[in-house]
Amino acid sequence: MAERKQPAPAAPDAVLRALADPHRRQILRLVQHTELPAGQIAATFTLTQQAVSQHIGVLKQAGLLTERREGTRRLYTLRHEALEPIRALLSEFWPDALRRLKKAVETAHLAARRAGNGVVSFGLAGDEAQYAPEPFADAFAIARDAGLISTPHAGELAGPASVRAALDVLGARRIAHGIRAVEDPALVARLAAEGVVLDVCPTSNVALGVVGSLSDHPLPLLLQAGVRCTLNADDPLLFGPGLLDEYETARTTFALTDPQLAAIALTSVESSGAPRATVEDAAIRIGEWLHTPDQATTPPPQGAWRLPHP
Repeated sequence: MAERKQPAPAAPDAVLRALADPHRRQILRLVQHTELPAGQIAATFTLTQQAVSQHIGVLKQAGLLTERREGTRRLYTLRHEALEPIRALLSEFWPDALRRLKKAVETAHLAARRAGNGVVSFGLAGDEAQYAPEPFADAFAIARDAGLISTPHAGELAGPASVRAALDVLGARRIAHGIRAVEDPALVARLAAEGVVLDVCPTSNVALGVVGSLSDHPLPLLLQAGVRCTLNADDPLLFGPGLLDEYETARTTFALTDPQLAAIALTSVESSGAPRATVEDAAIRIGEWLHTPDQATTPPPQGAWRLPHP
């Protein structure tokens, strides 16, 4: 059958993103001089069919793979006319990218050496819509092996796929923002089931156009679905409100009850990486606030309060 017409090579950032993942580079080397079906590619690298399909999709979008149908089979090979532009691109951008990745690994080793001595987590900030997490997998593995909490940004400027990548690639246990997970019900269910914490910043989300208004914010929906969330001010110098203001917004705009606000506060200390004694002391103080009539505005239901997880 006739070869399917493929798009021209994509913009430099799309090509670099496609090449950043080691499995995708292996796939390109494997099909450089031959055509192979996805099943054979999966068997070669002991990857799942689903994972290979996702990698192939990224490579095709970047204009690096050609697909040809042969009966019911789809065969893939390197798009050779893309080689020269790729080489030129790599000579211009790749050295700087490699320096950045090396710096990330060095930072992870530094954080790992200080695990338990003031360092509790390892994060990744920036525009997740422009920079995929895969290149930072090694750095995060070093941090996790040292017992640090994986806390990358995701689901703010990019959609549910960035949240899923934070979980699958970086082993995230606490995600900065993450609210766009609400666009994928299955992902929301996974976050709830795995107890992953979302650090939610309502005012910042409105200021940056992530949501249209506070009334559109998905925090109440995430809580209703059982996702563990914290409240955060993101950057008060830029956005104005501080942490207490965000709690007041949650009460007045989202109509969260005091037991819900107390649970959010408890989640923040439970997932903070603070020493056990600090967490227990904070939990007692939160409970005292909730059970003091002149401080809390809505009484907790019987048996609603609990101490932190052991």
